[in-house]
Amino acid sequence: MRGTLECCIFPLTGYPPTDIDSWRRIMGIAKAHGLNHLRFHSYCPPEAAFEAADEMGFMLQVEGPFWAEFGVDKVLDEFAYIEADRILDTYGNHPSFCLMALSNEPTGLSRETFLAKVLSHWKRKDDRRLYTSGAGWPVLVENDYLCTPKPRAHQWGHGLKSRFNSQPFSSNVDYTSFVSQYNVPIVSHEIGEWSSYSDYHQIDKYNGVLKAYNLEHFRESLKAHGAKPV
Repeated sequence: MRGTLECCIFPLTGYPPTDIDSWRRIMGIAKAHGLNHLRFHSYCPPEAAFEAADEMGFMLQVEGPFWAEFGVDKVLDEFAYIEADRILDTYGNHPSFCLMALSNEPTGLSRETFLAKVLSHWKRKDDRRLYTSGAGWPVLVENDYLCTPKPRAHQWGHGLKSRFNSQPFSSNVDYTSFVSQYNVPIVSHEIGEWSSYSDYHQIDKYNGVLKAYNLEHFRESLKAHGAKPV
């Protein structure tokens, strides 16, 4: 599995595209980078995304619209069941619908009990895909696969002690010791959210509410300090 996030970032419209060609383009770019699946962060994509993925042999991880605390609010818990059932009933026949999680990084003192019941319900309802409790955590015996941040180069809170900051880059690190603890597939959770230097040649590509005033400011600051933006 080699995938990336699709975080529903479509600010010029406020909603994801609903035509197949737009999703062919998005998934085509992902495939060109060697990826074979998209994780839809805390949302379910429209029909056109499933159709494009079916056509292109691309795998999707769908999630309920939650980044929430479960096992506390009965109204929210009930809605989680209802909304997940709607997703399965509406899109469950698409072969690209391979993976499903209820939520991104679920919390709550009773989350394990609640999520275990949800997973058991899904498996009884439709066992054609792999299910996991949440993107990120928790690790439950009911999970068909794990989506966990443990097998990655840096962990939250490690700061300068993280491997990337404390050791030279290398290609001889693996996660065999971690993976060998489990008998289900493991997908690393959000392995990289990196900062990068700006490409000032792209300023003209930003428009509308995304007009890049910040990049213009950075460019002028570089010039004022004698640097030549590239």
